[in-house]
Amino acid sequence: MSLDAHLLQACARRCGAKIVYVDLVSLQFQEEVEDDALEDAGASPVSAAGPKFGIPKKAYFCVGQSCVYLLRSSMSHRLKAFNGQLDYVWMEKIVQDTSSRSRFLIALNEKRPKGAPSQFILDTDNRDALLSQIFTNYVSDCLQELGTLESLPCFQHSLATSPAPSRVGPPKGFKSVEFCGYTFFIRQSFKEVPSAISKVSTGHFSTPVGDLNLGERSWGWTWQQGNVELYVNVVDPIPLSELTHLGREHVRWVAMECKAPLLKSWDSLVLQNCPYTKKMNLANDLAAWSCWQLAVRDKEDSWAIIVLRRQYVAPMMDTVQDFVLALKCPSKSVTAEALQGRLLDEVAIIADSFSPSPHPNLNADIVQAKLDALLYDSEAYTWLHDRFKLQPHGPVDVEKHATIFVKGVVKSLYNEHILSSLDDLEEIEKRTSELCTLAETDLEPLTVALKLLSHPGQGLPRTAASSASIHAWQARVAHYLAHRLDGSILGSRVTLADLVQGVHDGGVSKETSAVFEDVLAFLLHLRPTNLHVPWELKGIRSQLTAMGLLSPKRVSEGKEALKANCTFNDKVMQALLETGHLRADLEDEDLGKGCMSMEYAALLANLLCCETASTNLKACVCRLIISDEAIGENGQSTVLANGLMLLVRTGASFLVTYACAALVNLCQSHEVVRSHLIHQDMVPLCKRNVRTYDDDLVLYSLMVLVQLTKRSNHRASVEKYGAALIFCLFPDSFGYIE
Repeated sequence: MSLDAHLLQACARRCGAKIVYVDLVSLQFQEEVEDDALEDAGASPVSAAGPKFGIPKKAYFCVGQSCVYLLRSSMSHRLKAFNGQLDYVWMEKIVQDTSSRSRFLIALNEKRPKGAPSQFILDTDNRDALLSQIFTNYVSDCLQELGTLESLPCFQHSLATSPAPSRVGPPKGFKSVEFCGYTFFIRQSFKEVPSAISKVSTGHFSTPVGDLNLGERSWGWTWQQGNVELYVNVVDPIPLSELTHLGREHVRWVAMECKAPLLKSWDSLVLQNCPYTKKMNLANDLAAWSCWQLAVRDKEDSWAIIVLRRQYVAPMMDTVQDFVLALKCPSKSVTAEALQGRLLDEVAIIADSFSPSPHPNLNADIVQAKLDALLYDSEAYTWLHDRFKLQPHGPVDVEKHATIFVKGVVKSLYNEHILSSLDDLEEIEKRTSELCTLAETDLEPLTVALKLLSHPGQGLPRTAASSASIHAWQARVAHYLAHRLDGSILGSRVTLADLVQGVHDGGVSKETSAVFEDVLAFLLHLRPTNLHVPWELKGIRSQLTAMGLLSPKRVSEGKEALKANCTFNDKVMQALLETGHLRADLEDEDLGKGCMSMEYAALLANLLCCETASTNLKACVCRLIISDEAIGENGQSTVLANGLMLLVRTGASFLVTYACAALVNLCQSHEVVRSHLIHQDMVPLCKRNVRTYDDDLVLYSLMVLVQLTKRSNHRASVEKYGAALIFCLFPDSFGYIE
């Protein structure tokens, strides 16, 4: 169900032990043992031959490291059955129900408590994931307690339950295949290929090319030799909060990771690299799907790949899972046109039919609780509202106060003639009047942010909120208010850019401009990662200075990304950069009007190296460096070069390409940058980039090399790389040189 840290922490408090996985399940104990602690789910008992099982009861199944805990569905306390605790050493075997996709039975041995049921049935939407957690922790517990490597026996048998719900069948010539809890359609001629460790469920299928030229859906290829191979990779789900840290905010970045190892030589061609729209939802899945397709061809093989992302996975809507569908065939068998046509169409059928089995249902209570605690990101807030009409409320009524906040900002912008549309003001005033009393509608934005929403009003009963949890709540409030102001309520008519304009508009009074800047400072919410330290309302420049983001020393000659010592609202930071607010605010009058200051250059370099900065923000910084025509000659270019070089060393291929393009721009205008890059060993990095055979990355890396060899003294410095550099540029003309 969920690996979400906040839910696991809540369950751990109630269970009194560390929890690694939580699932909301339906339990059926043997009928002879009555458990009055379970909560009735309102279902009727199952009539079946053999052991009799009672009425299904809802409960939380909490997987720990040494045992499993059973909580009431209200999470108020443990169940009385087994005293709410089921040790792994009590488990005898698992029986998966072959007549359904969601049920399994746990049989217990004689070590169980006296009078406890000998077996019970669980019904869950996440059977495969839950069983995987049980098996893993069972082995771990046996190693720790018994000192032996033992696995929990697992069998498949019908539990005489109702048959699995019917599903859409595959078209003629195709078959339905199930792998890692997902089903999809492939050609009937595909056979599963055993791996070195398993004969089944390998995710690798193969068929002769000749078999695909038969029947109604024949490919019609004249070449009959070789095999077409299908690889299906199901990546483990991860929390949404981890995407930024991993650099995988978009499915495109995952596709680029898949593309890199396929580019083996200069003969490798990327024929297709674009988004793809999934066209079927056969399981009525609640999650959001996004896809990216690739077509890569070299002398030996041709690849058609679709990378799928399943985001906001039910029941918690807090996880994301990626999948890679790769179809490979010999290049002799397929032309470039056929690869972009027939082969991509074939993998598209697999992608379109790809669906969970079974799909989990939405747990609205837990999702609403997470919304009330503001534990989602901006995209998730938008998707949950558009899809399910869910919004944060909670004890402090977040949505009401967020509307008051936006209304206060819009009214001030209208009064200062930053916004000219009266319709926008009337619309937000109408929204506010529907949610608030007359006295609340005219509250100031900072009053709402700093006072009315300063305390979460959340947490377990009789548990006082710690200072760290209050400070974390305030940071999440800033993120949510920025989300609602930046086009979430009034669309593109009112965004963060309008608020930034209010700070610099000459017609705005100093008092109002100061208020706007304080609002921006709160929304940015730049603070230490140590949540025990409170956030203070002060100017953005003062916040940046306190966090060391204006110091060029942090990135000088750095070889690794800077450790995160601060956090901030990524979207607000990007708006402040793109609108030119920070460039103007950090301007040094001694350098002349319009010239980039050293502090601003240090800020850009530090953001490029910062672990907490997202891929989008780093790409934004690179674009700003490329387009800036007044960088200055007082060392700003060298500071920027340090940040860009660190990004070249540690970034993903997309960001490395952007960084090389920015370095080309710096080298053209600043000779000191060329010398600096040579002394900082930029040439080996360019050599490494060229060997990736990625067209864009190779182009900008070669452009950097051209800039570094313009002058004779620079060429002399590059001579130490000798034949290795020549091989880097023309590898097919020479033998292999290490």
